Order: sequence, then C-alpha cells, then structure tokens
Amino acid sequence: MRVLPPYGINISHRYEIYRQPACVGSIRRVISVKRNDGLVDLILAFVFGERITLFEKNKRRNSRNRGASPSGNRKSAHPIRTLALRLLIIVVFLGLGAVAGLASVFYYLSLDLPAIGPLLRGYNPPQTTRILANDGTLIGELFLERREVVSVDRIPEVMLNAVIAAEDADFRHHEGIDFMGIARATWRNVSSGEFSQGASTITQQVARTFFLTREKSITRKLREMLLTRRIEQELTKDEILFLYLNQINFGHARYGVGEAARYYFDKAIGEISLAEAALLAGIPKGPSIYEPINHPEKAESRRRYVLGQMRVNGFISKAEEVLALAAPLGIQITKRNRGQLVPEVMSALFDELNGVISADELKRGRYTIRTSIDPQLQEKARGALVKGLTEVDARHGRVAPFKSRKWPDVSRGKGRLVAGRVYAAEVVGADDAQGIIHVVLGGLPGIVRADREERYNPKGLPPSLMAEVGAKLKVELASPPQNGKSLELKLAAGPQGAVVVLEPESGYILAMVGSDRAVPGGFNRAMLAKRQPGSAFKPLVYLEALRQRKYTPASQLDDSPEVDGEWKPKNSHGDELKGRVSMRDALAESMNLPAIKLIRDVGPENVAALGQKLGINSKLTPTPSLALGTSEVSPLEMAVAYGTIAAKGVRRGPWIVREIVGPDGREVPLMGRIGVPVLAPEESYAITSLMRSVIERGTGAQARKLKLPLAGKTGTTDNAKDAWFVGFSPDIATSVWVGFDEPCSLGKKEYGSKAALPVWIDVMREAHRNRQTADFEMPPGIIELEIDPQTGLLAYEGMEKTIREIFIEGTEPTEEALPEEVVSLDAFMLEQAEEIADTATDMKETTDKDTEALPDSVVNEPVEMGTAATVN
Repeated sequence: MRVLPPYGINISHRYEIYRQPACVGSIRRVISVKRNDGLVDLILAFVFGERITLFEKNKRRNSRNRGASPSGNRKSAHPIRTLALRLLIIVVFLGLGAVAGLASVFYYLSLDLPAIGPLLRGYNPPQTTRILANDGTLIGELFLERREVVSVDRIPEVMLNAVIAAEDADFRHHEGIDFMGIARATWRNVSSGEFSQGASTITQQVARTFFLTREKSITRKLREMLLTRRIEQELTKDEILFLYLNQINFGHARYGVGEAARYYFDKAIGEISLAEAALLAGIPKGPSIYEPINHPEKAESRRRYVLGQMRVNGFISKAEEVLALAAPLGIQITKRNRGQLVPEVMSALFDELNGVISADELKRGRYTIRTSIDPQLQEKARGALVKGLTEVDARHGRVAPFKSRKWPDVSRGKGRLVAGRVYAAEVVGADDAQGIIHVVLGGLPGIVRADREERYNPKGLPPSLMAEVGAKLKVELASPPQNGKSLELKLAAGPQGAVVVLEPESGYILAMVGSDRAVPGGFNRAMLAKRQPGSAFKPLVYLEALRQRKYTPASQLDDSPEVDGEWKPKNSHGDELKGRVSMRDALAESMNLPAIKLIRDVGPENVAALGQKLGINSKLTPTPSLALGTSEVSPLEMAVAYGTIAAKGVRRGPWIVREIVGPDGREVPLMGRIGVPVLAPEESYAITSLMRSVIERGTGAQARKLKLPLAGKTGTTDNAKDAWFVGFSPDIATSVWVGFDEPCSLGKKEYGSKAALPVWIDVMREAHRNRQTADFEMPPGIIELEIDPQTGLLAYEGMEKTIREIFIEGTEPTEEALPEEVVSLDAFMLEQAEEIADTATDMKETTDKDTEALPDSVVNEPVEMGTAATVN
C-alpha cells in the first residue's frame, strides 16, 4: 500500500490504495485527488474505499450540462445528493469518532480503577462497641463511626422495599445505570447552568461511597459509571444492598440501618414496623434535614413521600399506607439518652481491658461488653449523692432563695478577674423571661444564668425569686471577660462527692458515681480522686493488731495524751480522755489517741502492707499518723478494702466487665478472675464485729434505721476537708466521700456522720431493696465468752454487768476477773503499798543528805505490807 502524503501538500497525480475486505479478494481501488481537494474527501476515500475521481468526474459532468435547462430536476439533483451524502457521511464519521474518543476516555479512566471483588470480602468498616449494663441496658458506646453491620437476611423486607422505593425504584431490574434518569437530570442541570440534580442509582451510590468523592465533575461521573458496571457484574443485588444499607449515614453520625434502628427506636432492625422503615428510608437523602429528632415535620413529610412511592411501586397496599401515615414517629428519646447514664464506666473499661483488647480495637468494634452495673442502683446512687450535697449546700447558704446577709470573706472583684477564683457579686435585678440574674462585680455588670444552676436551685425558682436584690452571691467566671459585654458568671461550685457500690463475693462494681452530674468524659472522682480517709482507715490498724494475735476486741487501750515532737494529736470533738478503754469502744467512738498508740505497737509498716493486700494501691506512708488516715486513697480503693473484709478475707476485683462478645459472636475470655485470700476468715469476722459496734452504738448509729446487719466506719479529716463513710453488709460494700475538689473546709460541724453517712444510708437502702440479706456468718476459729467489760477478763460465776465478746481462738482470756470486793481490797492494798514506797523514797533521799548511807542489808530489808517503814 502506498501512503498518502500529509494533508496540505499539493497533489496532482494519482495514488493507488488497496483494501482487502474480509472474505473478498483484493480489489483495486483508484482514487484521484486533485490539488486543494478537501481533507474530508481524502479521509472518506480511505474509510470507504470507493472509486471516486472527484475533480475529473465533476468536470465532465459540468461540461455535459452546460447547455441543459437549469430547471432539469434529475440533472440538477446530483450536486444536492452529493452534498447530502457528504454531510451524512461526515455525521456518521464524527459519531464514530466521538464513540472512539469516548471509548478511549473510558479506557484511560479504567486503567486505575480498584478491584470490586475485595469490596465485599474485605468489608470491615468501623462499628460501634456497645457497653451494656448487667440487665442489657445500653449505658455507653465506643466508636470511630457509630455503626452495626447487619446481614441482608436480618433486614426485614419492609426495610429493603422502603429504601428501594425511596432511592431507586427500578433497582431490581436495571444494570446499575438509569439512563432515563440521567437524561432528565442532565437536562435540568443544563437548564439551570449548574449541577443541581443527580440521578444516581443505589449501585452508583455504592460506587461513589466506597471509591469516590462527592465532587460534581464529568470525570468523577464517568469513573462512577465504570465502577457501577463492574459492581453490577461482580456482585448480586442483595450484596449491593448489604453494602449500601450498612454504609450510608442516617443522621447524628449514625451509619447503617442497624445502628439507625437502635438509635431512633431502641429496637433491633428486625423489629421495626412499616412506618418506622419508611421514616428511616427517607433520611439518607438529607441526613441533616430529614432526621426526626430535630426536624420532625420534615421527617414526617419525607416519610409520606416514601410510603407513597412504596404504594405506587406495588410494595404496599393503600390500606397499609393509610395506617402507616397515621402512626406516630415513635422516637425513643428517653431510652436513647440512657447511654449517658454511666460515663464513669468508660474510664474504668480501658484500665480493666488493658492487655485483653486494645483501645483501637474497642473503638473499631464491634464488641458487646456487658458490665456489672445495675442501672437503677446507679441512678439512685447519683440521686442520693445530689441530695446529700444539696443538704450540705443548704446548711452553708449555697441554695436558693438567696437572702441579704453577711457573706464570708471572698474577693469583691477588685483588680483583675481570674478564672477559678471565687468572688462575691451583689444582686441588682432579675429577668425571668430571659432566665438571668443581674449582678454587679467590682463595679462591672454581670449575669448568672438560672437555668444552669439546677443544683443550687432545686425548687426551680424563677430568677426574681431565686435571689433577692441586695443578696450577695458566691460566683466564678463562666467565660473570659469581654470588653463592652456583661460578665458571664456562675455560682461558685459547692462540694463534690463519689460513691462506689461493690459486691464483695464477686468483686463486681454495681454502681460508680464520680460527681453530681453524669458528664461524658468528666473527672471520675470515684477512681481518680485521692483524698485522706481520716478515721475510716482506723479499722485497718485494729485489724493488724488482731492478726498479730497481740490484741483482742476486749483488750484495754490507753486513751491518754500523746506527743510526738510538734505533733500533738487529740481525739475528735475535743472528747474527754477516758484512760483505759476497750478496743471495741475505742473504734466505736473513733478515738484517735488509742489508735495512735496501737499502730506504734503493731508497726506502721505492717499496717501499710496490710492495706496493700486488701486492695489499696495508693502509697501508704508508714508513720504513726497513718492511723488517722493521713495517706491519700480513692473511694474505689476504700470500697475494695472493706469489701475484702466483707468477703471473709478474700480480695476480688474490682471488676466491671462481666462478659465480652467479639465481632464474630464469640465470647472473649477474661483472665485472672480469681479471688486472692489475704485474711483468715476469723480475722475478717473479728474486725467486722468491731465495726458493727460503730453502727450499733457509735458514730454510725444513724444507719440502724436500715435494720440490716451492717458494719462500717466514719471518717473526717482535719478541718473537715473530707467526709467519709465506708461500710458493708454481707452482700454489699459501699464507699462514700464528700469534699471540695480543691481541699477546703466543708464548714462548721460537718463530719463523716453528717455529710457522708446520709448518702451511704440511701444507697444501701436501694442496694438491698430486692435482696434477702442474712446475718454475718461466724466462721470456725471464733469463740464467744462472757467477760468483765472493765478488764477484759473472764467473768466470774455470778458476776453482774457482763458482756459477751468474741475472740479468735487462742487469744481468749484465761484468767477470771476478781469479784468486786476483792478488787476493792486489792486496790486499797496497792494504794497503801504505793504510799509506803513513796514515803520510803522520800525518807531515803532525806537521810542521804543528813547521815551516812545505811548498809545494804538495812536498805534492802523487805517491808511488811500494812506496816509503816521507818529508818533510824
């Protein structure tokens, strides 16, 4: 074949071109091309291989027609037909060129398209890890994306049909692309001059969601079409639906129909109704517009549209449509918000699961973690804490209504205002409509928003009644000051608190409250606040004394002054010293001086080691002051230590996770869930018996109203900075702490028995509501004896005013107390002997000065009792 020269070069001679059509022999075609012939003629010659001698043929034709009539139809039609033919050929060629060009574009765009096969096999999107209470109530979530992947066979047909009707009615029949829909959308986009509407099928949305961005461009749309065809070729319709329904956004950062059903209706996806399915199906078109919580009217309108489409496409009947339209939206707001019930659990989970599941794995899910939390008890425990804190606030003027009165010394706002500092602002007015109190602080106007002060306004009084004009309010800055604007203030924070409820026999935490409000991500004081436990630590000192077998509950301790350098400890409340007092009475009345002498004898280091064994991980400084609880511990640690005593000396937990189910449905094993014996049963029973006296006749006597077998101990630190009550029944151990975050006095006459014990009582009452609680079981190795309460010795026969006391076997007294008359005679004789000895000493000192020393035989001569010793 001879090749034509490039277009633009003058051609005056002939070229021969050969073409061999299939199944036809070689046919010689001759094309004559004259100078300046068109490129189109040349190309057509190549394309069609026709024998054309354009120039010469036209020349001959023109010469023959010179004398013809211009009106000759047949002869004059040749140029028109030729032109039409040329135009047709050009159009065809251009169409073929366009197709070829588009094919080239598609080929180019397809070079780097991802494979479709792994899309389904490797589908493992982030899912929600659900934290459940012991009864299955959702109490928290961990997630990168909130999602629950569900298989198509778990999605009811009504949900599938609703989505198909809303998004792609012909989904089951087309091959991925709705060309008529594209044409309509294209016309509207061209008419409007912008990309205002799309016509994406469900398959196209899958292609875009998994592989592309939402950029509105021709290139992205072409790639989307290619991917759509591949998806349709390699996946079934149900597989495409599976990907779509688990990936799309349903508003409020909830992805997939499984998560959406739980969030909006508190149901599994298989339990939803027609009306609920239609509501969900309408959301993906505009999640921020059609979600039903904040936009119920638009959500209902969209549901109406979906139901109409379902009827038009034969998915439901007219009667079903009418019934669904009449159904309420059915959003379960209250149940959904229960996910914020126990934010304290989150801070405990990561610590407990460290080494079992990583934090990243937990957030990618999908794990289901069932905790030991009792949601009702948790709610009641927080309510009890709020009630107790409000009572403390009320006793110290922090609860509305606020009246004009003398205010404690606080800054008046002069000088620079500093965040976190407490100031006194004067009330100058109120605006009930806006819910604000107007104040003046340091000459600057300020406002306090009443609706944010629920704790200090428990009666819900309007601002005008909440604080009268002229009242002084303790306030803090709620936000940094801004020039020209009123100061944003809030009432100064009152004391905070923590509650831990533990099941001793299992080690599981039943409730954990770290503040008066359930704030996600807030500071969990139950675990993290380290405060001095005060006298609540004393039982550990007494327990160590019992363990060493050096003391018994009847042992007589010394309640006399104690001086250690500059440290001069005293009993609380300025109690009168009692001299000799039994161990039981010393603990029941929370005496400081006997406890200090006791820890000196048994060894502070031994008490500190015992605390570690019982479950206190914080550092305990082994000094005599440890007896008064001067080392800082957390409320959780105190609950664990007391729980170990309640569990007959076996330390368990603290655990909050009962069960973990992995994404594959298999249970994840929890290792190390065994108890560790740290006390002999008789030792735990003996200290329990002592702590029962605290409630029966000591500082915890208020708890007798519960009419339960209880043991516990109050705790109050120096200047009432911390108030505690920690105690237990055979079934439940509870720790309560109350105090300011920045340690300062709770106020005058605030003690553990007043600030913390009422909270403990309310919590324990709720914890035992549905329990049958038996008494503490006496183990082997404990014996009971009648003793003389004054000496701790065995009561003699016929003795009156005896008491029954328990002893660890081997430590019981073996001697009998003397009858009263013998005791009186012995006391008289001892008194006489001491007097004689003192007289003899005085005489000797005088004689030594005035005479020579007497012989040893005279000085050491025994003196007969009952006679006066004289020396000549």
